[in-house]
Amino acid sequence: MTSCKQSEIESGQVRIVRAGDDTLHPIETKYLKPEVHSLMQVDRPVIRAKDLDQVVLWVNEPLAVLGHSYAAKYIRWGSKQTFASKKSKAVPVPLRSSCVSRPLWYDVTKDEIGVAFWPKAQKYRHIVPANPEGLICNCNLYTVVPELKNHSERIALAAILNSTLVALFKCFYGRYAGTEGTLKTEVVDTVLLEIPDPRGVSAELAERFDKALKKMMRRNVTHLVEEALLQCHSEEAMREILLKEAELPAELRQEDRRELDDCVFELIGVTSKSERKKMVDELYRVTTEYYRYQRTQDIQAMENRAGNNTRRFDAQDLAGSIWQSLPEGEQGPAVADWIKSAYPKAEAVEIPEGKPTALGASDMFDPNGVVFKGNKEAHHVRYASPEQATLVAALAEVGIRGHIEVPKSAADCGRCLKELRIRIKSAEERFAEFAASRTGTQSLQEKTTTLLIHWFVHGRSA
Repeated sequence: MTSCKQSEIESGQVRIVRAGDDTLHPIETKYLKPEVHSLMQVDRPVIRAKDLDQVVLWVNEPLAVLGHSYAAKYIRWGSKQTFASKKSKAVPVPLRSSCVSRPLWYDVTKDEIGVAFWPKAQKYRHIVPANPEGLICNCNLYTVVPELKNHSERIALAAILNSTLVALFKCFYGRYAGTEGTLKTEVVDTVLLEIPDPRGVSAELAERFDKALKKMMRRNVTHLVEEALLQCHSEEAMREILLKEAELPAELRQEDRRELDDCVFELIGVTSKSERKKMVDELYRVTTEYYRYQRTQDIQAMENRAGNNTRRFDAQDLAGSIWQSLPEGEQGPAVADWIKSAYPKAEAVEIPEGKPTALGASDMFDPNGVVFKGNKEAHHVRYASPEQATLVAALAEVGIRGHIEVPKSAADCGRCLKELRIRIKSAEERFAEFAASRTGTQSLQEKTTTLLIHWFVHGRSA
């Protein structure tokens, strides 16, 4: 690595970057630009420089002008490297096809800055992140550069690209790669993709688009597949799910998404608010059904790869199948949510790790205490009353840890403990019966019952 001064790094004038071969190099900060490498870690419809951990060399000057700068030394070093990979031959970087045609082989500053990034590969999420800070991307993404000069129109376009209408339309362009339904879109596909035209959008509608998109930027955008199918990994459990009517995925129950989609239909000429609501409802129904179908294809492909004829069902498969066959009321709610709704007069307590032992009212020194014994140390925690301590110990025994709300009064804690034990015992008996009806193997029955109880206590998503 080329040496540099500590003061240059501390002042922010120079940064240490890691090249493709893991070597470290100092480069002047002014010659670096944040780069969007992929959307794997992106969960909101916006990308900002602070969210990125990769940079690209941003130089459009000849080496003669760069002189003895760190950037020039890095370029000279890079010109001798081959960086061989599965996709490229071991030739010096300046001779690669993507570099040899440039006047300066290292100059990528001619790349245009767009309003958003369109991902080449698409799965169950639909995120087309806006680009308010003028960032650049690599070949895993396309930069959306519209012929729009009006600021309101550009904002509206970024919102439209994240709409459910586009999330559905895109599925009929491009091609699905392999057997697991990953949609691949090339440039020709994105050019052909028809989207609502933002040109001429009114100032009022553009403001609504902007507000809806900004609300979406404050939360994670989730999948367009219902949660039960997303967690399903066996054909048997899948068939149990498909017997029920499709549920809207959590993403399609978000108010900000519905507002954005309402704006899209108003943009294309649907003036009646009630008519727009009907159209959004129908759009969500069709989108849910389409992505549900795609997920079933994926599950069947996974089964085929695993060798469906020889594969043995495990506890996860059996528990998933049983869980989907349960009426909704028998699936929960999770214990923490049940306590919160049943006992509104509550307070937050902390339940640490370790095996719990409530000292009890008979303890002369600390009747309100619970000792949590770990492998190396024990934690002694004092609660509001002996009843609350006993309840906390019971919650810890079923695996609940961290912050949780429990009843304040001793009487409510006593009632809650009694109801909790009844709920857990009833669930254990019911789940054990279901497991026994699905398999005659005792160990598999026990594992399946344990997993079902875990979902019952914590919620399946946990």
